[in-house]
Amino acid sequence: MVFEEMSVYRVRIRGIYATALTVMLHRKGYIIVDMSKVLQQKLDIPAVEAPAHVTVKSLGDKPDTILVFGYPWEAGESVFNTLINELKYVTLQKSKYGNNTIVSALLQELKDNTCVYLLPDNRKTIIRSDQCSDLTPGNYYYLSIVHDSPDGKVVAKPGIRLVGDYVIVSYPGSGVSFSEHIKNPDLKADLLMTAGFSTDLDKYHVHFRSNSRLGKLPEIEDEIKRLAREIEKLVENTPTQPSIVKQGEFLGFITLPSVAKQILDKYRKQARPTITYHHSLKSFGDTESLLVDCAENASKLYSEPSPDNGLTISYFLLERSHRGILFDHIKPNGKTIRLGPFNLVSARVTNDSIEVELDRVFTKPGILDGLGLEKEPGDRAVTRLNTRDWYLIHEYYTKDGDLLGVYANINTPPEVGHGRIKYIDLLVDVVKKVGKPAKIIDREELDNVYNEGLISEKLYHVAIKTAEKLVNKLNSEYD
Repeated sequence: MVFEEMSVYRVRIRGIYATALTVMLHRKGYIIVDMSKVLQQKLDIPAVEAPAHVTVKSLGDKPDTILVFGYPWEAGESVFNTLINELKYVTLQKSKYGNNTIVSALLQELKDNTCVYLLPDNRKTIIRSDQCSDLTPGNYYYLSIVHDSPDGKVVAKPGIRLVGDYVIVSYPGSGVSFSEHIKNPDLKADLLMTAGFSTDLDKYHVHFRSNSRLGKLPEIEDEIKRLAREIEKLVENTPTQPSIVKQGEFLGFITLPSVAKQILDKYRKQARPTITYHHSLKSFGDTESLLVDCAENASKLYSEPSPDNGLTISYFLLERSHRGILFDHIKPNGKTIRLGPFNLVSARVTNDSIEVELDRVFTKPGILDGLGLEKEPGDRAVTRLNTRDWYLIHEYYTKDGDLLGVYANINTPPEVGHGRIKYIDLLVDVVKKVGKPAKIIDREELDNVYNEGLISEKLYHVAIKTAEKLVNKLNSEYD
């Protein structure tokens, strides 16, 4: 095995992309821990019993998204950047503070038992606590960031929480708590005794992380003592200005369009039989996953799986959709807008893609977005897409069949599942009214999300090039 990069960071990988990500990150020089014996044998990776610095996993409620969570901060950031560089065409969100980061925040306002703090990046957070009445507005205090979600909401607690490989030590606090993954009563008793030896449990709270299962008691004891000493030093120095005092756990999210999943397909194929669009289909749910497993198990009978299996399954699922087709219109910030239902007019498998035509009839009057044209009950929209293309074409017709205009939505190549088509909307679009030249709209929205760091550079540039090409396409194909 040739290592392209070297790293001492240990990574635990879970979820529907686990095999592919294991192959990728192992090749990049990361140390893979807590992996299955089957995968170890398949990839010839030695077993490493050690706590993970970084966890990478797909989200159960958002299977198109990968969570990267790690401590120290630079470990999580390293894995996050490696995935972005390798997968190229992705959207991404990175928490500014992550979890358990210590900040110095200005107490702006007191109201009853509520403290309003101004964080170093000028966001506000509200903490309800009996201790609020003992504080003075205008002074700076230590806060521990419990969670900094991608939507901008920050949850914080007063005091200091320092993270280690095995434990989190909090001040002020008392007692001991355990990760839900630590179930062995004998181990719990040993850890409790270790905490009592290591620090004053009337002054500090010690939380044992799941990694404690893999640590040796003397190592855990040393870590508790070290974190308690760090807290003592911080407490001795009253904060006087806004700052990030100590960075905690990195938190980042990467959303995968079809093109990124195809890169993962190639990595997975190095370890196991993998049909075309394996990860795309798996990300839809149980029905698609079952069909993928059947196809890949059948392929073991042959030297090579059929290259069009993924297309065949997608086509089959589309044809079986009797209740109409729904679109999952995923925004770069991760929010999903569900559109439809659309009626399936036709679907056709070509050598490397599926061509689909859908339509819907409007039942209410309104305005066609982007075109600014009125629509009436009985007017119709025809949608055309190809799973190879970076756009959808929406044609709008009057109830008499006259063309009103064309709206080209620029997005990642669509993925097809059972009754659903999904893609990531790239915000910029091209519109054309009858008798007028096509024009690009909403370019500033694309620029904004790129400048905010929500889409990769590759995705940004392909969106712009696609928009420019579509201007010529719409001008040549529609009067």
